[in-house]
Amino acid sequence: KIECDHADAGTAYVAIDRHRNDDFNPYIVKTTDYGETWQPIVTGLPGGAVVGVVRQSSKNTKLLFAGTETGLYTSPDGGKTWHHLNKTGLPPTVRIDDLVIHPRERELVIGTHGRGIWILNIAPLEQLTE
Repeated sequence: KIECDHADAGTAYVAIDRHRNDDFNPYIVKTTDYGETWQPIVTGLPGGAVVGVVRQSSKNTKLLFAGTETGLYTSPDGGKTWHHLNKTGLPPTVRIDDLVIHPRERELVIGTHGRGIWILNIAPLEQLTE
């Protein structure tokens, strides 16, 4: 799945799922030059956290979310580091199939595999600064 940057036309993120090739490593890559080059941005994502989706906040473009086979992760620094969001009420290791950020309510709508839909208020995360 591809996520285009909300502020920079040359930047995009791609989540790559290779579990059908018996590769259970996490893969998220980022380009800042219209796809000329790509860099992996997976520091902090554990092995087995196959990534299905990546989304960027439109209010804080450094804030990213990744839905993985082992739960929900966030990066406050544009993908340099990832942290497991396990204190949200969401089962900590449920597979995340899709993510959507509601533009007005500032809520992350989380589509899980077998657990339904969860909604997380991300407005406080969007206000984080370095």
